[in-house]
Amino acid sequence: MRHFLSILIIWLYAMTCFAYNNRSISKVGRLILKAEKMVVNNNVDQALNMLFSAIDILENESIQYKDTDIEALIAHDIAACHFYNGHPELAYPYIERSLEIREKIMGVNHSWYQKSLEIAILIYYDLQNYNKTIQYGTLFFQLYGDKPITNEIVHLMRTLALAYIAIDDNINAFHWMSTAFYHKRFTLKYLEKECLSELHNLSYLYAAIGHYSDAITIGELVLQYKSTNKDLSYARTSHIVSSAYARMDKIPEAISWAEESLKVKKSYNDTTKSTAVTLDNLAVYYMVIGDFVKGINDVKYLSRILQNGSVSKEYLGEESQAKPSKLRTS
Repeated sequence: MRHFLSILIIWLYAMTCFAYNNRSISKVGRLILKAEKMVVNNNVDQALNMLFSAIDILENESIQYKDTDIEALIAHDIAACHFYNGHPELAYPYIERSLEIREKIMGVNHSWYQKSLEIAILIYYDLQNYNKTIQYGTLFFQLYGDKPITNEIVHLMRTLALAYIAIDDNINAFHWMSTAFYHKRFTLKYLEKECLSELHNLSYLYAAIGHYSDAITIGELVLQYKSTNKDLSYARTSHIVSSAYARMDKIPEAISWAEESLKVKKSYNDTTKSTAVTLDNLAVYYMVIGDFVKGINDVKYLSRILQNGSVSKEYLGEESQAKPSKLRTS
């Protein structure tokens, strides 16, 4: 539909200029149409060259195109090309220009403004500008929340949820991730990689808001599907499930999944903070009645004390930051 509208507006503009013997604008229209076809065929670099050639023609012929729908269309397409090429830092000035013009000329309820807003959300997420992602995402669903749900809109819901996760707003993240998952209506039989990622995030979010039983149910669904491909994402989900079981005081299950997570991480030589946390959790899970523990005032420091020692930082763990000397005090 968007492609058809692009053709229509360029054709009308071209015909108007042609009536005044201005063949240059007709050439510009053809370049833009060819560029959009190139994007569809994944020839993004060629599309960019054509779009910049169109701008050169307009400027060399002193054709007034600034602040028109033609400039908005070109800016949108250049932004899309840079984004698809993996350069969101080059894309955002163009998408901002497209949004500015389209809001002024067409209004925010126009479908073309909606298209520019969609890609703006994705661009700012890739730039890790999560506040801007949330700003545009919230605006998008305020304006178009009553429209039919498409795969593209579900993807935007998921992107908005991930942006909320990034700023530690788990309540809003859960709302958008669960809404996105609801609209996909996947079952185990039809799970795909993207859906597994959503389920992992949902499991994390359920645990974050204290719904541990739901976190375990969803997490174990992911683990069941990935049991033949135990990668680092499998390990991370195992860690979430383990922590949720621990919160429900089901320590044998917590130990089982923590050990599974650690085994996979070790097979990948993973030395990130996540592995250290799993090791800390296991140390706590294995404590039983009768174990000797020094007075520590606050249990939140227990894992650190088990690793480094409580008074003189005596060497207790292989990743201790202190030297193996009981006399060292700093």
